[in-house]
Amino acid sequence: NRCGKVAFAAERIVVNKCTFHKDCFRCTTCNKLLGSVWERDKESGEFYCKHDFMSLSRMGTIVGVEKSEETVERKALPP
Repeated sequence: NRCGKVAFAAERIVVNKCTFHKDCFRCTTCNKLLGSVWERDKESGEFYCKHDFMSLSRMGTIVGVEKSEETVERKALPP
């Protein structure tokens, strides 16, 4: 968890085995809240919005990529 606090089931999302509060799942560069569209640098493990990821990729800063279509698990309260 990026903020270091416990994310309870009702307030978390799990993305590629990383747990975040819904409000903590943000772009590493611009801090934009990420939803279902994101990119991840496989080397650093950092998450980015598509815009920043494309910018960093063009500069050669990012090499490996994981796209949002792979795994996003949203937790909700049980009925």
